[in-house]
Amino acid sequence: KVLDTLKNYQWKLIFLGGDDDGTRDQLQKQFLKRHLLGNVFFLDACEPNELPAVYTAANLFILPSRHENFGNVLIESMACSCPVLISDKVGLHHEILQSGLGWVLPLHPGKWVSILETLMQNPIAVQNNAAKTRPWIMDKFTVERVASEMGELYQDVISTKGGKSLQD
Repeated sequence: KVLDTLKNYQWKLIFLGGDDDGTRDQLQKQFLKRHLLGNVFFLDACEPNELPAVYTAANLFILPSRHENFGNVLIESMACSCPVLISDKVGLHHEILQSGLGWVLPLHPGKWVSILETLMQNPIAVQNNAAKTRPWIMDKFTVERVASEMGELYQDVISTKGGKSLQD
């Protein structure tokens, strides 16, 4: 339904990944019913070494997930200078909001239509975010930084429990 109102714009949507639960068939039927199937492509899989080309070619990575524990795929896409539009159910949504380098929405179709229309009418906003995403990711999510922060977290857990030292 979200894409129905975007028929007047030029866009293509690529779904990448396997289909373990039959979602692809349901989506294809809905896109066909709405005369949008020509705008949508489904790819089963992509080799890891091919992913940077896919992300780099994209204008926007969209993840309207109902539940996404962390969101590694966001890190991957942003590392390739691809801005993101995600639901507030994705584990990294707070970081994306704080960075200002993507868009985070609740799972309400009207809000998704509105932001997609806005972004299609103003591609400069998407391009501005694209230019900033890679440096932000490369600073915030380096192996060294993540390992250091995890080490600090483990030290906090080891050293205290309910305000008391575990060593006491």
